[in-house]
Amino acid sequence: MNRLTKIQITLVVMFVLLLIISVNIFFSYRSISALQIIELKKLIEINPSSGLIDHYKSEIQLIEQPLKLYRIFWLIGASVVLIIGSYLIYIFRKNKI
Repeated sequence: MNRLTKIQITLVVMFVLLLIISVNIFFSYRSISALQIIELKKLIEINPSSGLIDHYKSEIQLIEQPLKLYRIFWLIGASVVLIIGSYLIYIFRKNKI
């Protein structure tokens, strides 16, 4: 394979991997956990003087933490894809492989 083909294959693989990662991140905003957070925030807005606000806020934090970790996991994966893909393209351009 010539180096242009290797670069094109690398870019296509990077694109597909980043697309998969992006879909997972975007779908996390429509997950059951995210919808529960939205509902709890609506309850806080409806009854701001309610004594349950502290309970709602603590429940939001309990739900948000794993969701944030899930998103960070995928964002780190995207960073790894970009770093490795960029390194491979650099190597292919220098014609070392």
